[in-house]
Amino acid sequence: MNPRKKKQPSSPSVHYHTGAQRLPDPGEDQNHPALEAAQRRLTFLSEASAILSSSLDYPTTLASVARLAVPLLSDWCVIHMLGPDGVLSQLATAHTDPSRVEMACSLSERCPIGINLSSGPERALMTGRSELYPQVTDAMLQAAAQDDVHLRALREMAFKSAMVIPLCARDRILGTITFLSAESGRRFGPADLAFAEALTHRASLAVDNALLYEAEQTARAEAEGARQRLTFLSEASMVLSASLDYETTLKRVARLAVPRFADCCIVDILEKDGSIRRLAVAHVDQTREAQIGEIRRRYPHDMNAPHGIPKVLRTGEPKFFPEVTEEVLAQFAGAHAELMEILRGLSLQSGICAPLLGRERAMGVLSLWMADSNRRYRESELPFAVELARRAALAVDNARLYQKAQEELAERKRAEEKVRFQAHLLDVIGQAVIATDSRGGIIYWNHFAEKLYGWSSEEAFGRDVLEIMAAPASGEKAAEIMAELRQGKTWSGEFAVRRRDGTTFTAMVTDSPVYDQEGRIIGIIGVSFDLTERKQAEGALRRSEEKNRALLNAIPDMMFQLRRDGTILDFKKAKNIEPLVPPGEFLGKNLADILPPEVAGPTLRHIAQALKTGEVQIFEYPLWINGEPRDYEARIAVSGKEEVLAVIRDITQRKRAEKELQQKKIEAEEANRLKSEFVSNVSHELRTPLNAIIGYTSLLLHRTFGEIGPRQEEALLSIHRNARAHLGLINNLLDLSRIEAGKMSVLPETIDLKHFLPALFDEIKPLMEAKPIEVLWKIGKQLRPLQSDPQKIRQIFLNLLSNAIKFTEAGSITISVTAAPRRKGLYLSVEDTGMGIKEEDLPTIFDPFRQIDGSLTRHIGGTGLGLTIVKKAIELIEGKIAVQSTYGKGSVFRVYLPNLEGREGDKE
Repeated sequence: MNPRKKKQPSSPSVHYHTGAQRLPDPGEDQNHPALEAAQRRLTFLSEASAILSSSLDYPTTLASVARLAVPLLSDWCVIHMLGPDGVLSQLATAHTDPSRVEMACSLSERCPIGINLSSGPERALMTGRSELYPQVTDAMLQAAAQDDVHLRALREMAFKSAMVIPLCARDRILGTITFLSAESGRRFGPADLAFAEALTHRASLAVDNALLYEAEQTARAEAEGARQRLTFLSEASMVLSASLDYETTLKRVARLAVPRFADCCIVDILEKDGSIRRLAVAHVDQTREAQIGEIRRRYPHDMNAPHGIPKVLRTGEPKFFPEVTEEVLAQFAGAHAELMEILRGLSLQSGICAPLLGRERAMGVLSLWMADSNRRYRESELPFAVELARRAALAVDNARLYQKAQEELAERKRAEEKVRFQAHLLDVIGQAVIATDSRGGIIYWNHFAEKLYGWSSEEAFGRDVLEIMAAPASGEKAAEIMAELRQGKTWSGEFAVRRRDGTTFTAMVTDSPVYDQEGRIIGIIGVSFDLTERKQAEGALRRSEEKNRALLNAIPDMMFQLRRDGTILDFKKAKNIEPLVPPGEFLGKNLADILPPEVAGPTLRHIAQALKTGEVQIFEYPLWINGEPRDYEARIAVSGKEEVLAVIRDITQRKRAEKELQQKKIEAEEANRLKSEFVSNVSHELRTPLNAIIGYTSLLLHRTFGEIGPRQEEALLSIHRNARAHLGLINNLLDLSRIEAGKMSVLPETIDLKHFLPALFDEIKPLMEAKPIEVLWKIGKQLRPLQSDPQKIRQIFLNLLSNAIKFTEAGSITISVTAAPRRKGLYLSVEDTGMGIKEEDLPTIFDPFRQIDGSLTRHIGGTGLGLTIVKKAIELIEGKIAVQSTYGKGSVFRVYLPNLEGREGDKE
């Protein structure tokens, strides 16, 4: 605060304003209520003192005292406080009627000194003396009014009397308390003034104590803030000096500042090209950091902008924003309405932008912003931000200087390495490098020159180059070369040279003049190598090319060298293939100009695919040659960049053979179909009489037509047994025919094998009556029902079991059913101890009409269809069968029966 010093009055401390005349104090003529009034006032002062001492929040306590004074002391009580800027502001207004208080507050907005009479509060502030107005006249109201509306409002309040007492403490004026009477008609006198001054004195002490406490707390906060800022600067300096990677350290400093000294910290760096790059963003809400970082990528800074970051960079002066207003946001947003909305969404409240000042110019800007925490920066914190920016700038400057020094050092090392590399390169280049002065004296002789010519560098230095390396027959040509070099020309060609041992050879030599900075020839540098091996290689290459061409000519296919776009580059004809047009007419032309579109189009697509994938493309196409249709096969392979090799072969004969084979296949399938139809028809014709035989023998055996004798019964049983056997054979033939014709359907049902298989076993049990065979059952108790075709399961089981019975004279047959642990379904196994199967016969046991031994067929019987039907039935239900057998010991047939749950039955 900047309170005014209290002026010491030279006259009594009370100034009377009588208007027309001084009115008598009502208490002067009436003494009977004096004691009561005094008691009430003492009680009031006690209560006021308690309120004033109850809290250090003086605005609240003063407002409470104002309400306490109404209506005991006055009808109105108005408190004004002197602000830090010296402006008087209304702190509290009290009246018994709240609506009147509201009207008074609205008047305060129109008239800065509120409901003032004349210039009472201001006079009290100037003089430091209390002002007493025993009677408020209309002239006073006119003097206090700002305009006619204000005057009418003052008149409506009907003020009768007023007192204005300054709030003083320790020779400072803090404000005023104004007491006004209105509707009560009361007139204030000296006693009222004394009482009001006593109240005001207590209020002054309370305000002074609160201000002293507030100042002490502010000083403590300032000291703590200074300590924290110094600590932070120390920590930031440690971070900045910890690494020469200034980008990483600035990001760490930004993160360190949030939330201790900012809700958001931004570091922008000025690049060499003049652009501004957002280097670091730290925010208390880390989800906003990406958005803030993205802002300047979408809306780059305009370096000529009169405000914001560009101005700080240009001037090198910090910018302090005690409050972020719409105007401030507009300065940062410029003409971008969308950016303005984004900045509003950040809720910025206060900020500081400090330049990063380097040795020569500003290198960037460090921005600290307060937002959601509702904190505000004080001007006293500006030096802290500037110091932080200075230290950050120093770190950036040092890092850049170090980086520049490192780059210069690296450049020097690269230059030295380049010189060493060039010197090494001249030694390992594989060619002789010789340098002479302008007179032909040797000044450089590399390692390969030593090997090529036999002279060491020490022996060659200083000697004339033609003297030690030119062959005798090259003297005249050497003079011509030297003449051209002196004219500034470069010479290159074959030249006869000699070695130290006198042998000569042809070398490829390139000589060039060397100039000084003024363009004068100061020497010659020559590069040479032995051509002997090259000439031998060229001869070998010619012979290889002749050999390869002979091999190509021996290949019976046409070959084309093609570009990606189909242009024909080269061609090799074939003896037995006639081209569509003569070679002289298509070389250099495009495939689209020669081949029909239906051939050229696919060919170009295969060329593109070959170049894309690197894989050989094979396709076929037809062409009419000399009025005859021909078929060709093309193979396209990559042969170079954007080039392919196409090998064309005439496959007309092969295609014709394939067509003949296809025709024969169709004929065979038709014959097989006719066979199946024949078998079906024959089976049907055979089944009709057999069914009659079986039916009548059954009736006779059941004595339907009368009693029969034992010999007749035995004969009928034989007839019945053989007829059923023949019926089974016919059924097998019919089933096989239907399976091969694709007419056998699959009709899934729920089957419980624990009961289903034993019932089937009863059908075949008579086959075992004459054999000592034991049947063992191994069926799991926990097996679940299977969804499958019962007819197919019946065929599989009965055929496997009858096979085991037929080929087992004595021993055992084991029937097992187990769950398939890793698959949905069951395993059915039939194991016997019969004769077994030879290993060489195993691959053919499922072939139709196949018997592994003809003699066994005569002895045991059978057509060789049982296992075939088993295999076909298993395939129909999507199962699998496996066989293990040891000849002379027995066989095991293991069948996987899948669960066909969810599958609908096939339709024939």
